[in-house]
Amino acid sequence: MNRKDILVKSQFFNMKKIISCVYAILFLANAYSQLSVSISCTEKNQPIIGKGRLLVYFYKKEKPEPIHSIEPDDLKGTGTRFGTDVKWDGKKPIDLNNLNGFPKKTLQDLDTGIYYVQAIYDIDTTTYRVFTSPNIYSSSKKIVITKKGKEKIDIILDKQFEKESFKDGKFTKFVSVKSKLLSDFWKRDVVITACVRLPPSFDSASSKKYPVSYNIGGFGTSCKNYAYYGPDSGYINPWIRNKKPDMLQVLLDSDAPFGDSYQMNSENNGPYMDALIQELIPAIEKRFHGEGTASSRFLTGGSTGGWVSLALQVFNPDFFNGCWSFYGDPVDFNFFQLVNVYKDENAYVNRFGNFNPSKRTVYGEPVLSIRDEVYFENTLGKNNSYVFSGDQWGSWNAVYSPKGKDGKPTAIWDPQTGKIDTAIANYWKKWDLNLYMQQNWKEIGPKLQGKLHIFMGDMDNYYLNNAMRLFEKFITKTENPRSDVELVFGPMQGHGWEPVNRIEVLQKMKERFDSTSKKGF
Repeated sequence: MNRKDILVKSQFFNMKKIISCVYAILFLANAYSQLSVSISCTEKNQPIIGKGRLLVYFYKKEKPEPIHSIEPDDLKGTGTRFGTDVKWDGKKPIDLNNLNGFPKKTLQDLDTGIYYVQAIYDIDTTTYRVFTSPNIYSSSKKIVITKKGKEKIDIILDKQFEKESFKDGKFTKFVSVKSKLLSDFWKRDVVITACVRLPPSFDSASSKKYPVSYNIGGFGTSCKNYAYYGPDSGYINPWIRNKKPDMLQVLLDSDAPFGDSYQMNSENNGPYMDALIQELIPAIEKRFHGEGTASSRFLTGGSTGGWVSLALQVFNPDFFNGCWSFYGDPVDFNFFQLVNVYKDENAYVNRFGNFNPSKRTVYGEPVLSIRDEVYFENTLGKNNSYVFSGDQWGSWNAVYSPKGKDGKPTAIWDPQTGKIDTAIANYWKKWDLNLYMQQNWKEIGPKLQGKLHIFMGDMDNYYLNNAMRLFEKFITKTENPRSDVELVFGPMQGHGWEPVNRIEVLQKMKERFDSTSKKGF
């Protein structure tokens, strides 16, 4: 080997050495730039349960608090929610950097800047709803992410969600009933609740009896919502001023272990419809002087409540005397929003290869995809799955899907890929209201005459009008009997469209009660 060759070889090895050093420096720099969170809790908040779901929220605005601010359509980077399953007794801090997030996937994906950070430790084993006792959480904390040096964010869980307690008002009463049906199902005490609004004429000592309007709110509505501003707040004066008819208004609580009960019997939540009809309604009507007859019970609601009010009427045509349903959830699963659960292979990607939108403006502009909305729920749910999120898609899945071998709800589609399980999709057919009516019209059709009043915006923000159009196609062609359904579509109207206000609805209910009760309905 000549001198020139030795020099070239020496330079080569030196270059390799330099490259190795550069990689080592970059590796160390990356290692020390790993963002992590250190979670600890105050002594009084140490959890009894040793495992749960830890949620960490990063939000770029100071108010509202991060845990109440981040929404799935927040794609502009204002906030991100991360989640992971942990085993932790709270006695020593726990350091985490491998979290599943949305819209940022990992902590390392967060942009530099100022954030307000908050965390929740979901330790409640009786429900997959996050904002409930005994779950613990932290105060909001201002931090700065610079990505310079090793950064660890210390978060202290110093608060606990309070147990729900409701204070009666003069016209608003809260009712709780221990359900034997649900308690037997869950093998623990289960209490179902409702909020009852009394007419000004109500006198507990009087023998006067009243028809009842059962109102189901939007997704996740509970008595906590009704009590938030005070039991009679915004209620007494409008009631008197607008001269509402003498009726009881019952606002149903829809909270259930896997999210919203939809007031239905399901394999996963238990017999909520039976508990409502056999336990809660009789208790309310007995205590507050309800008529206690089929002709005296009415239903109304919007969104989730729109579907529930219609479903309760259709499944129990002899128990209720009419429903006023507004912008209800999908009533035909050939259009579950934009997914055909019976024929499509994937919920996230349509037959054209595009992501299925979940939300739009009334002008048709897509706002949010189903994939992103479910991914957002995946951050909430155990095993990084929407199935255990307690949120919208998780709730639908729990109500409509069968129970798996592990005793938990089976997933209609894969949380990550969106691939639909055909067998589970077929199981959903029992909740397809349009299909149910087609199969049972001969029996239930005569019992539903005069009872169906449905209102839907034709540009519903969640594409709910598509399923309702299929419902319209069937219901308007019925024979023996020909349906007299009142089905109204609002051109260019979105989610929340109500052409008939709720006072008018009560008046219509009272009119139907007066006319049908005299006929011995």
